[in-house]
Amino acid sequence: MLSFAQRLKNREKLYGTFVTLPSPEVAELLALSGFDWLWLDAEHAPLDFLTLQRMIQAVAKRAACLVRLPLSEPSVIGRLLDMGCDGLIAPQIHTAQAARQFVRAMRYPPEGTRGVGLARAAGYGLGFQENLERANQELVALVQIESAEAVNNVEAILETPGLDGVIIGPNDLAATMGFIGQTLHPEVQSAIQRVVEFAVKASLPVGVFTGDTEEAKRYESWGATLIPVGADVLFLAHGAKKTLETMKG
Repeated sequence: MLSFAQRLKNREKLYGTFVTLPSPEVAELLALSGFDWLWLDAEHAPLDFLTLQRMIQAVAKRAACLVRLPLSEPSVIGRLLDMGCDGLIAPQIHTAQAARQFVRAMRYPPEGTRGVGLARAAGYGLGFQENLERANQELVALVQIESAEAVNNVEAILETPGLDGVIIGPNDLAATMGFIGQTLHPEVQSAIQRVVEFAVKASLPVGVFTGDTEEAKRYESWGATLIPVGADVLFLAHGAKKTLETMKG
């Protein structure tokens, strides 16, 4: 079976979803539902280190677990990778320099600066050498393009050695462009399409987050192959609301 990193590199269409609730059971359920990957959101959601590890353990490789960083600090990056996730998503990357620093912090020497430890990713020491040999190739490094500055720098960001793909954040992008809360504004959509086109031209996987399936299909038609759609809280809220509306007539 191909690794998630190889499937991503092969430009397979990979469908993922947001996980924000601090619950191993929720992560496990979404993986069992058939998603290819889960976006564990440590930037905005109350997911601490121990909870994240329990969520990754619960998923048990049924889906790839990609953690969005709370901070792009080397010590945080190292701890999250040591938990055994399949990759990281760095938010608020505005420049090529920031992208390079993030990718290097994810890789063991000589490609990077990641420290060596005896944590879960290394089988608590039982898979130590195997982890060292495969980590640099199998751990996915993704950055988020979510500002007007990042859009302007997108070509340089896409040239980052070792970068595996980019994900566009429409909400923050719209805010920095002066259209807060208006992700469907024509100028915002034009900027999103520009980034997608540059990524496709650079042969790098690209995705755009949305909670709407029709929007997701549009981005897919533009060339997105890394497709995050929906979120645990949205599924719960919409399902509950629809059920109640049906019962009340």
